[in-house]
Amino acid sequence: MDKYKMLSIFSTIMAIILFVLMSVNVAIVYCNNQKYEGSSASANVAIIVAIRYIIIILATLINSYRLWKKSERN
Repeated sequence: MDKYKMLSIFSTIMAIILFVLMSVNVAIVYCNNQKYEGSSASANVAIIVAIRYIIIILATLINSYRLWKKSERN
């Protein structure tokens, strides 16, 4: 298997793992805000926490796509 294809698959797996971690982290932040503060802004805080994960996941998927295209050219 081509090294670029392997890196592309690895990058896709990393994006999936990051998605799971993001879901867990956002759920924990949301539940902690509901439990201790009881405020209505907890959903907004959870979304703000998710933004950094979304940016990293998108960058990982773009990297995976570019590596896959590079493997097809070679």
